[in-house]
Amino acid sequence: MHFHDCFIRGCDGSVLLSSKGNNKAEKDGPPNVSLHAFYVVDNAKRAVESVCPGVVSCAYSGGPSWVVPKGRKDGRISKARETIQLPAPTFN
Repeated sequence: MHFHDCFIRGCDGSVLLSSKGNNKAEKDGPPNVSLHAFYVVDNAKRAVESVCPGVVSCAYSGGPSWVVPKGRKDGRISKARETIQLPAPTFN
């Protein structure tokens, strides 16, 4: 999931966004339909939101980190058509 997120528009969590209206999100792009366990992230976010609604970002989860120019922001853009940039599993 990390690779699929970071390869498109950088490591911004945009692969976690759901499709809305006419926008088909990254998670619904052909290379990403094999990704599983979104429910784990959704359940964790729901639990956090029930205690601190609208305050805590998944970007502040305390996981591994590295320097990112201009910091790290949550993505607000997620487009399925951009997933065609992902290399195929057979890419060497």
